[in-house]
Amino acid sequence: MNADLANDRNRTSSHGPWLKLLLGPVVAAAIWSLPAPGALAGGPWVVLGLAAWMVLWWMMEPVGRAVPSLLPLVVLPMGGVMSLKEVAPAYAHPLLLLMFGGFVMGAGMEAVGLHQRMASALVRPAWIRKEGLRVMGALMLACALLSGLVSNTATVLMLMPMALCLAAAHGPGARASFAMALAYAASIGGMSTLVGTPPNLVLAGVREEFLGASVGFAEWMWIGVPAMVLLLPLAWMVVRLRGPGIEPRQADAWAPQARTPWSGAERQVAVIIALALLAWLTRTPKELGAVRVPGWGDLVTGTGSSLDAMVAIAAAIALFSLRRGRGPALTWERFSKGAPWSVWFLIGGGFALAKAFQVSGLTEVLAGVLTRWADAPPTLTLLFILLGMTFLTELTSNTATAQVVLPVLAVGAEASGIPPMMWMVPATLAASCAFMMPVATAPNALAVEQGELSVATMARTGLWLNLGSALVLWGLGVYWVPIVLGS
Repeated sequence: MNADLANDRNRTSSHGPWLKLLLGPVVAAAIWSLPAPGALAGGPWVVLGLAAWMVLWWMMEPVGRAVPSLLPLVVLPMGGVMSLKEVAPAYAHPLLLLMFGGFVMGAGMEAVGLHQRMASALVRPAWIRKEGLRVMGALMLACALLSGLVSNTATVLMLMPMALCLAAAHGPGARASFAMALAYAASIGGMSTLVGTPPNLVLAGVREEFLGASVGFAEWMWIGVPAMVLLLPLAWMVVRLRGPGIEPRQADAWAPQARTPWSGAERQVAVIIALALLAWLTRTPKELGAVRVPGWGDLVTGTGSSLDAMVAIAAAIALFSLRRGRGPALTWERFSKGAPWSVWFLIGGGFALAKAFQVSGLTEVLAGVLTRWADAPPTLTLLFILLGMTFLTELTSNTATAQVVLPVLAVGAEASGIPPMMWMVPATLAASCAFMMPVATAPNALAVEQGELSVATMARTGLWLNLGSALVLWGLGVYWVPIVLGS
């Protein structure tokens, strides 16, 4: 009897990988074989099946994290949604070039030991060093403050080497927790300012076009900063309770050390990174009361992430050109061996899927679902809008989703006699609250890859943060937004 049970277990175990591998394409084929509801017929139905296939493979990881991201290159052309020529540019998005430059910046810091110096400075206060959770909280705060002014991706790329260095003193599970906490802090910090993340600027444009009112930089901070202040501790708590464990700090792992003089290589790397940071900060014009400080982006061809990517590539070239003694401080061979190349395809596949949502019309169909609650109490409708936005942006571009949904909400709220900003502002913030899937944001993808974090673990942890953030933003929308912005 016991032998039979053992054989059954072995057969089940041997079949497990095949079941994980086949489940994705079988579910997709089942969706495509069913008759599509009217609004989903054609392209949207193809994209829906593709999304199911990709999510299942991302979650169960039967073929590695990057392989599901290659599916759009085959399925979308075969399904008649987009040609290969239209899909392929998603894998060369400017954000991927920004990410590449950021990888080089992180590698340059590691090559000269600058990340260890920064980590030591962060935990120098004794009360922070006492336990790993305080260290993680200090790191999250620094990341959130920085990402309010610099792109979320650039912030995570700069801080990730320091985060992993700090995590090494707190057990194997700390690496994943610190990486995940950093990604969440970057997304939350981006809410704090008008330029922190693109959906905030989309809201400003929609309000001006549809409602005839503008949103100032300082005015937005009255919304974004409270959101950050409320959500950052929530994220810290969720990672603490639901993320991988953080062991007590090893004795004297981060005890104050004698301050050693800066080496020439350290100074050079620090200067290059500081110049890149300054360039990111000064790219866009700044409104300081009645004074407008122009940005250098007005003088260069290109916009948004393409200009940020240009800065990152320039910094990468400079770092590869540095010399340490008789040789280069950072060689291409050293960089390429440690670079997480699979994250390139992981994010590129997410861009391709998001583009397919938009091109096929599936985003409009899903956005329409959000507005079918007009007869329900406005506060209940807001909760459904927030949940819909939060989970929709797990698979679609938050900027594209905001561009589609916010005009619909503006018109729907006015038709229902509801102050439009009561719906629009929380929905905008919710577009940045995708904490479950690695393709939802570049910081999430970086956390999964560099933190050696499984997609299933991020999904389980992020689900709690998704739900908690929806409740927090609901409270802001109902009680605080009408006071600050009115209609």
